[in-house]
Amino acid sequence: MSEPEWGEASASPLQWPAFRALTKHYRDWASDAGWLYAPVGPHQREPWQGDVVPRATLPFLNPEGETEIYEGPAMLLSHGCDCVPEQDAVAVLAPVYGFVQLRIPDAEQRRSFEDTLRANQIAALMYLPDTGSTGDRYVNFSEASSVPTALIQEWTRAASPMERTRFTAQGAYFFVLKLGYYFARAENAADFPRPGKIGSV
Repeated sequence: MSEPEWGEASASPLQWPAFRALTKHYRDWASDAGWLYAPVGPHQREPWQGDVVPRATLPFLNPEGETEIYEGPAMLLSHGCDCVPEQDAVAVLAPVYGFVQLRIPDAEQRRSFEDTLRANQIAALMYLPDTGSTGDRYVNFSEASSVPTALIQEWTRAASPMERTRFTAQGAYFFVLKLGYYFARAENAADFPRPGKIGSV
C-alpha cells in the first residue's frame, strides 16, 4: 500500500462527483415537491429528524453575550428518538428562513446568492424548495440551538399535519449528507501533522 499524499489537501466533498450529481438532481427535481416531501398523516404526532415545525422559539447569544429570541419555523436536527422526554432532556433545532427574508438590496447579488443557495453550495445552509404554500426557504445549521424535548413535542402536536414538513426517504438521505458534511467536514489535510511517534515533533 502506498503512503498517502499527506501534503496535499483532499478536494472538498462539495466537489466530489457523486455529491455534485446529487445536488444537481436535488435542484433539478426541487420543483417536484413529491420527490422531496412526504405528507404527514393525522396520526403521526411524533417529530422525526428533518421535520420542520411551523412555530418554534429558539434562544441565541448576540455578540454582546445577550440572549435574543428567534420565533418561527425550525427544523429538527436530532434523531426523532432523541425527542422523547424520557429519553433525552434536550434536542437540537435550527431556524428555517424564507428567501423573502434575505436582506440583499442589490438585485444581481441577490439572484447570485439565491442561485448559490439553490445549488446547496453553502455548507451551513440547506435549500428547502417551496412546498406549494411556504415559498422557497433554507435551514441554517450554524444557528442550531438546544431546546427541551417537551417543548418540541408540544410544538409538533400543536401544528396540523398540513403545516408540518417531512422529508421522503430520498430527501432525508440528502439531508443527512448535507448535515453530516457541515458538522463533520475535515480540516485541510495539508494542515495536519504527518503520522509519527507520540511526543515527536
